[in-house]
Amino acid sequence: MNRKKMKVSYGDIFGGDDLILCDILSRLPVKSVMRFKLVCTHWRSLIKEDKYLIDLHLVRSKTRREGTKLLISSVLGRKMDLFFCDLFQGGPAIPLLGRKATDDDRNNTFDETLMLNPVNGLICFVKPFEGSVLVYNPSTGYKTSWLETRTRKLMRDHNGQAVDTSRMRWGFGFGFDPATKEHKVVSVFETMNTEQKISKENPYGLDVQNCEVLTVGVQNEWRQIDKSSTPGYIVGASVYVNGVIYWLDEHHKVHEVIMAFDVRGEKFNKVIVIPTFINNRWRDYPVNGGIQTICIYVDLIEIDGHIALLERVDGSSIGLWIYSGVNTSDINYGNWIEEKINFPFDLWDSYDDYVSFEAIIGTDLMIIKNFNQQTKFETLYYYNRKRNNIEKQVEIKGIYRDRDAVGLKFSTYVDSLMPVQGKRDPYVCYTPALCGDWWNLNVLVCKEDMKRNRDMGRLGRVILASTDHPPNHGVHNCIGGCGLVFAALTARVN
Repeated sequence: MNRKKMKVSYGDIFGGDDLILCDILSRLPVKSVMRFKLVCTHWRSLIKEDKYLIDLHLVRSKTRREGTKLLISSVLGRKMDLFFCDLFQGGPAIPLLGRKATDDDRNNTFDETLMLNPVNGLICFVKPFEGSVLVYNPSTGYKTSWLETRTRKLMRDHNGQAVDTSRMRWGFGFGFDPATKEHKVVSVFETMNTEQKISKENPYGLDVQNCEVLTVGVQNEWRQIDKSSTPGYIVGASVYVNGVIYWLDEHHKVHEVIMAFDVRGEKFNKVIVIPTFINNRWRDYPVNGGIQTICIYVDLIEIDGHIALLERVDGSSIGLWIYSGVNTSDINYGNWIEEKINFPFDLWDSYDDYVSFEAIIGTDLMIIKNFNQQTKFETLYYYNRKRNNIEKQVEIKGIYRDRDAVGLKFSTYVDSLMPVQGKRDPYVCYTPALCGDWWNLNVLVCKEDMKRNRDMGRLGRVILASTDHPPNHGVHNCIGGCGLVFAALTARVN
């Protein structure tokens, strides 16, 4: 039986059909998309740099169940341990950052670091007492170098040695500009007055306070912004919601407020006042069968696209205060909606016990992990806020953490092609001159099609049959080879 050869021209693939190719690639996981960078220089450039494809892939990843993964990181440990696993099924944890359980590298670049909340597929690691950040895409594996702030670079003597930073502190926030589709890091640098000259004008004894912003992927350089809008004293981790980065801000060490940094405008322009009925620090709290009056602190989190405050009510319940106000002026009081969550078991024995809370965006689920339970594997509880019950219990295997860490932080991140480098990395053009790599990729794609679906397999066999031997060396054969992979991709998606 005669078999017709499939012919695909250069114009069909790289002319008007670039949009079709982007549509197909945007439906695949990043791991699969990254393999198609080997096809040719055009595909590699498209996958690494095309904003339309990168944005479309991000949007579709948020709608795919497998597009969102669970990220697990150590908290306040000497070493940074990082893993990911299936968000809803758990199972084996896959290590990131190339770390192993036996690794004892004292010079590991991720030692003594903190991780900010992931934003649209990127993670930002910070060193608060060294004034540097590193941005990492766990899906593509790309990361920046450690980027020192301008204030940090200026604090070196003539010999290039770093000065004493014991009185210095850098607070960081990580966010996203929905208009330009760019990630940004904001740094707030503070130095404490050695004489603690606290006054109404300087309630924290700060000598200096500077703010800088870094746009990820655009030269990756810090720039200073207007000092007039700097906050008072930011505490805790930042939270990003809808183009704004929020921090808790201690105001005169008495009343806490929430500072808002507009990522687009690059300025601190809003203050949300926490009502006294939420911010009543001293409360009677049950401890070990008795009642103690202790200082209660709230944590800032995100719930359903809103900022919220979380407090521990007692050993088996928490209180949520969800902010629903509209920022119409510089100082906002807004509306706070109270929600109390009761658990069928105790989450902690002491108020100092570390507990991890994480709301899954787009769902009614909240992930809770307490660390006073002795279990063989890490056990997570998925609490449904609407049904008021524990919906599922998930076990995660293979997690190791630094003995110094107080616990693990659980976050969600989205599969993303978002870039972190400003300049194109040098690379080798994977044309058919690299015959073995190209042929293996082509056959692999077609074999995957055969496994997935009988009809797709027929198309894959046609593609294989239409090519009697690996492509000869040359650019024109690269075009034809791209046509084969394009056809196989179409079969997978359709």
